Amino acid sequence: VIFAEYLFVGHQVQYVTIVDPPIIGLRDQSTFFRLLTPTDRDLAIDGNTLALSGAACVPPYLGMGPAEYYKTWESFPNIFTGAVPYDESIAQMLRTMGVSHLLTLAPLPTNWPVELLRSGYDPFLHPRWGRSPDEPLYLYRYQPHPGRAYRKRIDQDEIADGQVSIREFSPHRVVIESEGDSPAELVLSDLLFPGWSVKVDGKETTTQPKTSVGRIVRIDAGKHVVEWIYHPRSLWMGLLVGGVGLALVAIAWRLWQGINRTGPPA
Repeated sequence: VIFAEYLFVGHQVQYVTIVDPPIIGLRDQSTFFRLLTPTDRDLAIDGNTLALSGAACVPPYLGMGPAEYYKTWESFPNIFTGAVPYDESIAQMLRTMGVSHLLTLAPLPTNWPVELLRSGYDPFLHPRWGRSPDEPLYLYRYQPHPGRAYRKRIDQDEIADGQVSIREFSPHRVVIESEGDSPAELVLSDLLFPGWSVKVDGKETTTQPKTSVGRIVRIDAGKHVVEWIYHPRSLWMGLLVGGVGLALVAIAWRLWQGINRTGPPA
C-alpha cells in the first residue's frame, strides 16, 4: 500500500526543484549545530531541520510525536521574529517543554533571560531556509533552564541543591548520577511514555505522578545512580505474535512436505 501511494504521489508532484549539490551535504559545516549536544532541547521554527543537529527539538520531527508535545507548542507565541517580550506565561511553557536553547530569526527583546551563543550566517541553515547571508540567525541559551536532568524539592517547583550529571543518554537508556545532602525529586525533562521503567542504585522503583513533559523519581540524600530503560510491551507482544506465526508456517510446511512424500491415500 505504501509503495503504491508513493508511486502515485511521485507522479503528481510537479513543483520540486532539484538542488545540486544537495543541501543535506552541508550539515556537518553548520556552526550552529556544533554548539548543541544530544542532551539539549532546542526551540526553533523548523523542528524537522533542527532534528538533524542531534539535539532534541520542539516541535518534534515531522510531527511524529506524542500529543503532549503539541499541546503547548500549538499555543506558543511566535517569538522567532523578536517581537514578543518575555513574560511568566512564556516561562511556564518553556519549562513545560524543557527548552534549553532557542534559535530565532531576529534578536530577542532585552528582557529575555538568555545568553547569545552565536549570531550570523550558517553554511547549512541559510541555504536550507533560503535566507540571504545578510539575514542573520540567533542561537540563545535559555538561562533559567536547569538542565535536561535536575533536582527539585519534594512536591515543590524549587530547584534543590546538589549535583546532577548525565552519564549515558540514548533513545532506550538514560543513566543519571545525582548527589545531594537532602532528599529530592530527580526530574528528567522527557515524556513518561508507556514502556519506560526506572531503577535507583540498581533497584526498580516507581515514578511520581507524571507531569505533561517530565519523568520524576524520588531519591534520598547522598549519591545515587538513576537508570531509565525503555522496554515497550508492544515490542515483546510483536515478537511473540511473530514467533507464533513463524512456528505455524513451519508446521504447515512440514505437514505439506509429508503429504507430498507419501502421496494421497489409496
